[in-house]
Amino acid sequence: MDFITAGDYKNYLARMFQFDWTKVCLIMIASAIFFLLIYTITQWKYLSFQGICVCMLLGVYMGCVAGVTLYNRTPTGVHRANLDLFWSYRAYFETGSKIRIVEDVCNIVMLVPFGILVPILFRWARNFAVFFLCDLAFTVFIEGMQYYTTRGLFELDDIFNNALGGIAGFLIFSMIYMVIRDCRRLFCRRHMCREY
Repeated sequence: MDFITAGDYKNYLARMFQFDWTKVCLIMIASAIFFLLIYTITQWKYLSFQGICVCMLLGVYMGCVAGVTLYNRTPTGVHRANLDLFWSYRAYFETGSKIRIVEDVCNIVMLVPFGILVPILFRWARNFAVFFLCDLAFTVFIEGMQYYTTRGLFELDDIFNNALGGIAGFLIFSMIYMVIRDCRRLFCRRHMCREY
C-alpha cells in the first residue's frame, strides 16, 4: 500500500497543469467561437448576454481539458489502448494504490463542468438522453484524441469515469434548475406576474 502525502497530491495536481498555454489559449478561443456558432444557430430565439458568457466559459473549459488530457504529455509514437473495464478500481482494491483513486476522481471531476454548462447553454441538452449522448461523444472524443496523438491511453475506465462526471454535473444542473423554476412559479403566483 502506498502512502501519499498532501505534498504528493499537490505535485500530482500541479503536473496536470504544466502545458503550453499558447496552444491551450488557441483552443479556448476556437472552442468559444465554435460554441457561439452552435448557440447562435440553435438558440437564435433565446440569444442573451448570459448565453454568450457561458460560450466563453465553455471555451475556457475546453482549453483546460485539452491541456490536461493532451498538452501536458509528450507523444510516445505508440498507439495504446486499455479495454479492460474497471481495471483501475480492481487495482485499487488489490494493491491499495491511492494514486488510482486520485486519477479516477480527477477523471470524474473533469467532466462535471461539462454537465453543468452544456444544459445551461443549450435548451435541447436538458433532456437526459440527449445530454448523455453529448457526454458520451465528448468523452470518447477525448480518449480518441489521446489515442490518435499518442499523448495518452484510450481507456474504457476513463470513458466510464468521464461520463459519470458529466452525469453528476447534469444532475447538479437539474436540481438547481428545478429549484429556480419552482421559486419563480411561487413568486409569480404570489405576485400574479407572467411566468417564464
